[in-house]
Amino acid sequence: MKIKCLKTPAITRIFDQSKSSHMAVLAMLLFALVTMAQPVVAKSTTVPAWKDDDGRPRVEVYFENGQSFNFIVDTGMMKTIILPELVEALKLTETGQDVVNPHGNKVKVSAYPSLAVKIGGMIDYLINAPESLTNLKISEETVYGVLGSEFLQQFTVGFDLEAGIMILSDTGVEDMFGDVEFATLPMQSPYANLWMTETMIGPVTATAFLDTGANGTLVNPLVVQRMSIENYSRLDSVKTEVKGPAGIALENYNVLINEISADSRLWTDTRVTVVSAVFTQLRLANTPAVLIGSDLLLSGRLIMDYPEGLVYFELKQDS
Repeated sequence: MKIKCLKTPAITRIFDQSKSSHMAVLAMLLFALVTMAQPVVAKSTTVPAWKDDDGRPRVEVYFENGQSFNFIVDTGMMKTIILPELVEALKLTETGQDVVNPHGNKVKVSAYPSLAVKIGGMIDYLINAPESLTNLKISEETVYGVLGSEFLQQFTVGFDLEAGIMILSDTGVEDMFGDVEFATLPMQSPYANLWMTETMIGPVTATAFLDTGANGTLVNPLVVQRMSIENYSRLDSVKTEVKGPAGIALENYNVLINEISADSRLWTDTRVTVVSAVFTQLRLANTPAVLIGSDLLLSGRLIMDYPEGLVYFELKQDS
């Protein structure tokens, strides 16, 4: 695996080792209790994955009772959501209330018990989508839930949907996709498990929200205002539905942007939707910002190394 233009933030790990035999025995006992309490993820788990009709990643999630259901993998959803059909199929009983954060907009939902799943780890808890979300058409295809970032960020997550796989690893990116060149950028989660990096949209430096659950790429009006007419062309002004758990459907307009780049990864002639409301929810209303959806994120191999705070974009042959 080749890394190009690596910008690694300084990371310090401190290991406090004790020579006390009593402490060593106690540590061993605690480790045994923890490993018995929850499933241990394999060092690297490869999961069959595919694009749905909207180009978003899907995986099959297997539950302890042997049943399996397909989920959207959504790096832009704070928590994991299950839909009413899955609650009924698993005969779950509500345990309380919780909050989800679709595109930064907090919504109260019902909470359900923890369930172990066969996808490389444990979802700490599963939550049912509220009526305001389930009434919206998330997809033309059947879907039972959304795997959110609170689950994903336990791992380094690799997507190669051309090969039909998603990889969950707790050992980092080494040899994840073999001899492939990647551009690399630091990413961070300033709040609510929502992960962001930096991009260039034409000549404009923009904060980029990484969202595989959105089927299209959005920019806020500030981006267009700061570009010259040579950098983009306006296409239309319509009420466009951007599918996702938040169900964005707003008056907006579409533009064709000549270049969007993340480090050395370049996307050209990209159709994006200019809209403001979603960026207000993401607390990015007053800064140039882009929500990069699955149309760009999954156009090549993608690695999101949550533990190290790095995102890797595959470089094309002509990059």
